[in-house]
Amino acid sequence: MNTEHININDVTQENIIPIIDELILRSYIYNRQRNPDIPVERWAKVFGQDAYLYELEMQRRINKC
Repeated sequence: MNTEHININDVTQENIIPIIDELILRSYIYNRQRNPDIPVERWAKVFGQDAYLYELEMQRRINKC
């Protein structure tokens, strides 16, 4: 398990959005891998239309390894 540490004093308005975006993506990937039988269309009900982008990024990361 890969964990990263964030010093709360280093968090600014400018860098919090990318951190949140990455956490949402990781949540999508985690849940998608745990439930591979659920199609991306159904995940879009939870993650919105961004689920399709998350799916592409997940596939990119998997194929990169």
